[in-house]
Amino acid sequence: MIKFLLSIGFCLQGLANAQTYSLQSLDGAKVQIELTYKRSLRISCAGNTIHVADFWALDTVEILNNRFLQISYAKRAGSNEGLRYLLLLCVHHNKLIQAMHIRSFSEYDLRPHTYQLFQVKTHLSGSGGLRLDIHNENRSPGKPSTHDNRQLTLRFDPGLDVFYSGHEKTGVPVITIGAARYYYRNGEWDEE
Repeated sequence: MIKFLLSIGFCLQGLANAQTYSLQSLDGAKVQIELTYKRSLRISCAGNTIHVADFWALDTVEILNNRFLQISYAKRAGSNEGLRYLLLLCVHHNKLIQAMHIRSFSEYDLRPHTYQLFQVKTHLSGSGGLRLDIHNENRSPGKPSTHDNRQLTLRFDPGLDVFYSGHEKTGVPVITIGAARYYYRNGEWDEE
């Protein structure tokens, strides 16, 4: 009996966690998005799947305006560091779309000497835009401390179903947050 219970325990430990969220697609259909996570994050909807391989842990999941699923997840970082990304998804004509994918939190903590914090919070506006509240602070010996709080409003491209702050000359949507730039290419956001 003990061997049986131990084998069940090991089997259950190997199972992935899963959550399902219901929202309305941009074309008005009711859809369900399933998140499965253990060593990677797998997001599925109507036969479409997005894999996030560089995944450490799920932080928060929120539904925004019944049309967007906001997923905050942690990535593995070094000693005394924290790193989270924010993936904003929508569905249009049964296609799962990355409306935005950015670094939303980083922290480097060697207090009392060095401390760095970068944090982004999102707010959908009534005009269809997405406001980012950005906090950035740095403290290190021999340098003046800096605190910066600002807002950036992203526009929504209804043709691509993505949020952006500008476009490259080639027409590629871009999100620029400080020195970080995110480019929307081939259905994904790349950080450069």
